[in-house]
Amino acid sequence: MGKGKIVCGMTPEQVLAKMDVGPDFTSNTGVRYIHRIANGSDVYFVSNGNESTTLSSCTFRVSGKQPQMWNPETGAIVPVRQYTEGKGTTTIPIRFEPSGSAFVVFGPKAATASQVVEVLRDGKSLNLEADANNTNNITMAFWVKPAATIDLPNEETRGVAGLSTSRNDVIFPPQGEIMFGVGQAGSGVSVGTNGVCVYEHSANYLVPILSYATPINDWTHIAVTYTNGKPSLYVNDKVVHEGLQSKMTVHCGISAEQHGSDFKGEFAGTRMFNKTLTMDEIAKLATSTKAAIDGEGTFDTVAVYNLPPIDIARGEAWSEGKYTLKRANGESDTISVGAIPKPVVIDGAWDVSFPPKTGAPSEIKLDRLISLDKNSDTGVKYFSGIATYRKTITIPKESIGKGRRVYLDLGRVEVMAQVKVNGKLLGILWKSPYRIDITSVAKPGENTLEIGVADLWINRQIGDESLPEDSDRNPGNDTLKSWPKWVLEGKSSPTGRISFTSWKLWSKSDPLVPSGLIGPVRVLFSQGIKVD
Repeated sequence: MGKGKIVCGMTPEQVLAKMDVGPDFTSNTGVRYIHRIANGSDVYFVSNGNESTTLSSCTFRVSGKQPQMWNPETGAIVPVRQYTEGKGTTTIPIRFEPSGSAFVVFGPKAATASQVVEVLRDGKSLNLEADANNTNNITMAFWVKPAATIDLPNEETRGVAGLSTSRNDVIFPPQGEIMFGVGQAGSGVSVGTNGVCVYEHSANYLVPILSYATPINDWTHIAVTYTNGKPSLYVNDKVVHEGLQSKMTVHCGISAEQHGSDFKGEFAGTRMFNKTLTMDEIAKLATSTKAAIDGEGTFDTVAVYNLPPIDIARGEAWSEGKYTLKRANGESDTISVGAIPKPVVIDGAWDVSFPPKTGAPSEIKLDRLISLDKNSDTGVKYFSGIATYRKTITIPKESIGKGRRVYLDLGRVEVMAQVKVNGKLLGILWKSPYRIDITSVAKPGENTLEIGVADLWINRQIGDESLPEDSDRNPGNDTLKSWPKWVLEGKSSPTGRISFTSWKLWSKSDPLVPSGLIGPVRVLFSQGIKVD
């Protein structure tokens, strides 16, 4: 019509495909994006909606340009070394931290020799893109000691039976259609003292795809593998049950530690793999991970923390080996990484102080890290505010220097942490992973830690509901009839309450939420490498 066309009966995607115009951006894990052009550079903001570490194969409709990764939290800019180019596209394997994001900026093309198309370790390919595309073949594994029973319903492949069941999720099943698209499901694992149930979740779909009764009263290793969409359950490295064949494309779920659900009991060593582990590989996890987490045996930093063996963009390696970098021009380089020091486990007692007028004592000593809501002192149990944890640690002399990088990993934090090492403020950690680079201040021998942890207001409000009312409120909805005189005069509550709200949000019978520095806390080490 004139110089243009009118098209009907086709979607915009179909029209563009006929014009040989591909999508602006695609990923295999539901990564969200925004794209704009600034000063001749293509700038993409990519965001991981998953609350666990996610490896994504991201394809951008850009070619002939050099990609860079800009960190939105730190401002750090690193060149992307590993990528492949197709017809008008560039594909980059990106490892996202939980809820992580990045700017990917495409600027002028650098020398061809800088482009790495494949990384091998001791002759074995570390092709991240191939691993990331594997969805129906996945593994979820962990150690668990539950403290509640769960429902063990009949296995189903359709419906929403999981909405009415009692669960205790170590791994939460996220809504797959929202995260990954139509026909996609998130898989999760519920564990009780009476058995294990695997749930899948998508739009109008929450089903117990695997249900198995077995007593679990002490620490037990659980693994769930999917093979072409069919789950199998391993208990202490032995396969005990197969579930039903899924009708969905299945993805790993989100660990309770990252999702923030109120799991009843204890769990450790959560691992998720974009592949089906063999029986031997599961047996290795079952015999080593729990001991390592308890500070015994062999600790595999890469395995426990889901880190890449080598990170050529950041120029560091987390695991020893002989690495080969294959480049686009047919050349290859070799990087040899020697033994990396084992993590330093920060166990034992901590001194914890609390601000005045919060209902908590000025200072306590914890024999070990535990959520504050588990403390027997009601002032600590219901504390809301910033608790400051202090401890002196020792870093072995041989672990420092020689191109090493040193990190402090706080494990689980509820909910934000400010970190000081040897009196120097290093920053605030506000999401998982709660890990910070301390290379610039760490020293051989004794080092002082000071960690301020801010929690939520919920526990204090629940605790105050056990005290007499201090305000005149309307029956039925607990809203204020009028502002109390003591509030208007800036005085303390006459009944000893610490918190005050115009509308009550909680009752004394509501469950408390995890609070404070929970850990485990460790010092981790990596080896700096040079990549040209």
